[in-house]
This record gives sequence, C-alpha cells and structure tokens, in this order.
Amino acid sequence: MGALSLGQGVVYANRQAPMASNWMTPGYVDGRKKVMLDYYVGLGSEASGSTLLMGAQLPVGAKVIAVNVHVNASTSSLTISVGDCNSATRYGSALTGPATGPSVTKCTGLIDATNGFYLIGQNTSTTTSGTTGGDSQILLTTGGATLTQNQIYGVEVEYTTD
Repeated sequence: MGALSLGQGVVYANRQAPMASNWMTPGYVDGRKKVMLDYYVGLGSEASGSTLLMGAQLPVGAKVIAVNVHVNASTSSLTISVGDCNSATRYGSALTGPATGPSVTKCTGLIDATNGFYLIGQNTSTTTSGTTGGDSQILLTTGGATLTQNQIYGVEVEYTTD
C-alpha cells in the first residue's frame, strides 16, 4: 500500500499564509451562490447545430462556478455543447448523456487552477449565431441528431457576484 499524503487546496493554502500577493478574490470564501435556471421543450424540428439561448444574461463580474445540463430522457446520439455567445464550447463540448433514462451532465466554470472560475465580462464580442450578449448569455448548441419532440432540455448555472 502506498504512502498517504496530505495536500492543500489553493484557497486553504492562501488562507494559512496570507500576504498581499495571495489575497482571496471575494466569493471564494463565504460567498453567496446564485442560480440561473431555464429549460427548453424540443419541437422535434431543431436540426443538429441548432442554438438555444438559455436564461437571463449573467451580470458582468459574476464568477461561474458550475453549469449543469438536465435532460428528462435518453439522449442517444444527440450531443450538447455548453457555452456563451462568444464561445459556444466554453463550458463543455459535445457532451453526451446516458443511452437510457434522464441525466444531468455537470460542466465546470473552473477554467484552470491559476485563473479560477470564469469571470463574466472578459469577452463581450459576439461571435455565435449573430446573437448578442458576449460571454454573459449562456447557450446550448445541439449536435449529432435532431432534438426529440417534447423532450426537456434544462440548464442550471451556479455563479457568485461576491
């Protein structure tokens, strides 16, 4: 059996040895999490490559913690990419659910360990489907198949503005 080790998360380590160079960004400790929810009911006519704008625009300065995609039935060959009007795959690319039953696919807002959570307002240009909103407007992009009629596709965005 290998030796056990004790590691420290970035926030934990910075709180143990605070200094001006590692002050924690508000929201990482004792922050208030907010949630934006929306859902779309498939018409059965949305071809692969369709774009679904989801929810209200997130406020500039919000830190995206996680994005969860909910589907109420099997998705078989359908894939869903999760992003925004600036990058259609910022949070997940060609995600698939299980072949049977409902599913929840969790994407992350954590872009990398150095920069932390994605900060809304960094990319305000619009490049996806001519829609407005830059990185503050969450969208789903379908792939691989046509959406199923009456199937529900939901998105839950967890974020903080602290």
